[in-house]
Amino acid sequence: MREVCSPSRPRLLKSQLQFKGQGVLERLRLGSTVCFGRIGRLVLRIATSRDDIDVVAVNDPFIDAKCMAYMLRYDYTHGNFKGTINVIDDSTLEINGKKVNVVSKRGPAEIPWADLGADYVVESSGVFTTLSKASSHLKGGAKKVIISAPSADAPMFVVGVNEKTYQSNMDIVSNASCTTNCLAPLAKAVHEEFGIVEGLMTTAHVVIRKLSYNIFTMATKRSVGTLQEADLRGKSVFVTVELNVPLDDNSNITDDTRIRAAIPTIKNLMENGSRVVLCSYLVVMANDSIGKNEKNDPEFAKKLAALGDVYVNDAFGTVHRAHASTEGVAKYLKPSVAGFLMQKELDYLVGAVANPKKPFAAIVGGSKVSKKIGVIESLLNTVDILLLGGGVIFTFYKAQGHSVGSSLLEEDKLDLARSLMEKAKAKGVSLLLPTDVVISDKFAPDAHSRTVAATSILDGWMGLDIGPDSIKTFSEALDTTETIIWNGPMGVFEFEKFAAGTEAIAKQLAELSGKGVTTIIGGGDSVAAVEKVGLAEKTSHISTGGGASLAVLEGKPLPGVLALDDA
Repeated sequence: MREVCSPSRPRLLKSQLQFKGQGVLERLRLGSTVCFGRIGRLVLRIATSRDDIDVVAVNDPFIDAKCMAYMLRYDYTHGNFKGTINVIDDSTLEINGKKVNVVSKRGPAEIPWADLGADYVVESSGVFTTLSKASSHLKGGAKKVIISAPSADAPMFVVGVNEKTYQSNMDIVSNASCTTNCLAPLAKAVHEEFGIVEGLMTTAHVVIRKLSYNIFTMATKRSVGTLQEADLRGKSVFVTVELNVPLDDNSNITDDTRIRAAIPTIKNLMENGSRVVLCSYLVVMANDSIGKNEKNDPEFAKKLAALGDVYVNDAFGTVHRAHASTEGVAKYLKPSVAGFLMQKELDYLVGAVANPKKPFAAIVGGSKVSKKIGVIESLLNTVDILLLGGGVIFTFYKAQGHSVGSSLLEEDKLDLARSLMEKAKAKGVSLLLPTDVVISDKFAPDAHSRTVAATSILDGWMGLDIGPDSIKTFSEALDTTETIIWNGPMGVFEFEKFAAGTEAIAKQLAELSGKGVTTIIGGGDSVAAVEKVGLAEKTSHISTGGGASLAVLEGKPLPGVLALDDA
């Protein structure tokens, strides 16, 4: 028989061979289903290590073959995969020398299990957990389905508890939850030996899948620091850097942070005897070249690769897009590694999201909730304290029934704001909104202003900064933390009259940095605010990439990083 590898409980697979086989099943062909999550990866690890199981396919509608390879290769709980994993093409992996088909279908009925030669399917999406939903796999040609989650109506089995009651005519079974598999066998043994009258059990789940994804992929990349002189001497090194610095009306550079940040990598390469070829968006290219670069044109990427022997990406601000000069060129140059700036960005940002020192606080500001939805939702899974400021707050006030005058408001996001507040409460996150705001009669630096309670904004007036009571409350909350990440100003700091909140937060972070707190400025206007008050050097890290920083905080993949060599 053959089984298809989908994320299931490995103990059930072993038991299935024992009590279903009866000496009849000599070989299983396994197919994997809709979610390549933690259970799926664990099952795949075990299944591919056994001679009596052939894994013929893995299905996940959201990630590709390259992503799957990274996620299987690196696991923060079980360690690095000890076998071999190669990406043959977009639809094929090679695991321990055996080819595995990669499928990307949303519904079970769309997966051609019969054509793939799969007998058993492990359903690990957590979605198709009832008999009616899981039966779609049977329609696709599978003979048996194992649901790796609790089911409302499918027969449920836990090894060590009731596996002997399994009957061969059961085409769909559930392996219960991971918690049940851990607790039930132990409880059964204790109850049979001593008797249990009453019990209480708690469980905690940490790190959501898309944040895990970043850990697996981006935190495990090779750095330019691993290259020796022998790797570089006499070689041409193609280096992507970000030099699109701000200029004044006379074309004078007003902020050279990005230029200075690129120097350590360039200096290291030159000291090791290499010729450095720099590529930056500062260079004005012909329109057709711009188009080819942004479309990640393979032929254009090859032309860029022809300029070097080695590739180094030190342009963090561009890695959230798959361009020929970032993702594309890495396919044709080896080694392809991260520059020192890139490595520092990943160390701080990925580290803050994945494994922060607690208590962990995030400060999210800016103009619109819609631009920060992904960031807020992701951070709610890791932070202890979430402070909101800027134009974002007025949608939350309105969602609570308060008047916001003519303040920036997204009427269509009120339900979303309520949902985020409910999620914060459910997760035990302290979500703090300003208690007072500085309001203005118009959007101008010379406008009339006054400070009012956040619930008492006057009609026709708009909130442009957080008030002094809020600054005090926020500062007290931040004093309790060990890690802070800040993305987005507290108000319209470009106008001096409405800069107090943003500048106070910047000063607070600089002070806390001196006390050993990790403080990260997550790109964009927050960086400009810190630079304005001259405190950039007093924070732990300032990110050079606005969009890329947001992508990391949201748990999104960074194509320009994924393309680099593994550490």
